[in-house]
Amino acid sequence: MLIKIRFGELILAMSKEINLELLEKYIVGEITKEEVLSVNNEPLDPMELSKFIEDYLDVQSHLEAEGLKAELKEKHRDLVGRGSLSFSRIIAVAASVILIGVVSFFLIQRDSSGPKFDNYFDHFDQLITFRNLGETDFSKALEAYSDREYKEAYDLFDKSNDVNLNEALKFYFAMSALGSEKFEEAVNLFLSIGTDPSNEYYQQTRWYLGLAYWQKGDITLARESLLLIEEGDFEYKNAQKLLSAIND
Repeated sequence: MLIKIRFGELILAMSKEINLELLEKYIVGEITKEEVLSVNNEPLDPMELSKFIEDYLDVQSHLEAEGLKAELKEKHRDLVGRGSLSFSRIIAVAASVILIGVVSFFLIQRDSSGPKFDNYFDHFDQLITFRNLGETDFSKALEAYSDREYKEAYDLFDKSNDVNLNEALKFYFAMSALGSEKFEEAVNLFLSIGTDPSNEYYQQTRWYLGLAYWQKGDITLARESLLLIEEGDFEYKNAQKLLSAIND
C-alpha cells in the first residue's frame, strides 16, 4: 500500500509538469517526441523528456510487479483455505510458495540490476566483401568478425598497424573492439570515424559509440551520443530505452 502511495505521489508530481496523455502516446510509439508537451503546451528539453520517461516506466513496472505478487498471494491463500489438504494440494501449496518467492526474487533483481550490455549490443552484419581484399590481415579480420569472433578480429585489425584504413574498415575494427569489450579502444576508433552524415556508417556509429561510452562509465557522453539518434534512425527505439535506463 505504501509503495502505491509513493508512486501515486510521483505520478501526481509529474502530472503538474508534463502532459501524461501525450507521454503515454509517445512511449507506445503513437506520436513523436516533438509532440510531447508540458502542461503549459511548451516543448520539452530532450534530457527532461528522458527523465520523465524513466520515472514513468519505473512507476509502471513497480505497480505491475505489485499486482502480480498480490495475485499470487491470493491464489496461495485460496489453496490453504480449503480445509484439510490432500497430498496433491500440499504440493500445490508448496509450489505456490516457491512461485511467490521466485517471482519476488526476479522482480528485485530486475529493479536492482539495471540495463545489461548484452541486451543492447547486437552484431551488425558485415556489408563489405572481404574476398576482394585477398589473403590479408584485413580479409581474415572481416571473416572473423562475420563469424562473431570479435577478439580474433580485433587482434587481426590491430596487427595490420595500418594508419590509412578506410572508414568501412575502421568501423569494423571499432565493432570488433566493442564486441570484445575493449571499450576505450572502441570509443577512440568510433571517434576517428565521426558521427557526421558524411560518414557512411554515421547512424550506426552514434548508437555503438553511445554503448561504448556507457560501458566506459562516461554516462554524460553516452547520453550526448544517443540523443543524436533521431526517430527513424538506426536503433532509435533502443536508444530511447537506454536513455531511460541509464542515470547520471
